[in-house]
Amino acid sequence: MKAATLAKKHGSIREARLALARLQSELVAMEDRRVVLDGEAGRDALAEQFMNAIGHMPEERFAAVFFAHGGEQLGPMVIYEGGTTNRTVLYPRNLFRDALLRDATGMVICHNHPGGATEPSGMDRNLTSSVEKIGESLNVTLIDHIIVTRNQFTSFRRRGLL
Repeated sequence: MKAATLAKKHGSIREARLALARLQSELVAMEDRRVVLDGEAGRDALAEQFMNAIGHMPEERFAAVFFAHGGEQLGPMVIYEGGTTNRTVLYPRNLFRDALLRDATGMVICHNHPGGATEPSGMDRNLTSSVEKIGESLNVTLIDHIIVTRNQFTSFRRRGLL
């Protein structure tokens, strides 16, 4: 389908992009590729999934994958709507609601930087700290926070920021 046709159908190019992003998110969820976290190799595989799911998006998006005690992935990746070209919106209550509904004991969170740089901002660091503290009180460990672009990622855990 041509871009002009999509834009006409959805009312604007921006709405067409959002529709395509939602479709891609659904396709990623349908694949339901489950990762077992077993050190850096497992986290690298997960980072690649995040890059494929949200790394290319023109607006910032936030995603999470939840894990059982043994490191087995609980269900597909969850992608949260809401974001602009330079900011993503995450409500920790929604994140932890999803974690608790899955009876998760751990999670990896991720967001993309459409600008192409994976350096964590001050807001990224504050969000990570907040999620980590809330998780401690609920016995849900924040395993990692990953920032992705189309072709690279940064892990808070590897950089010693978590």
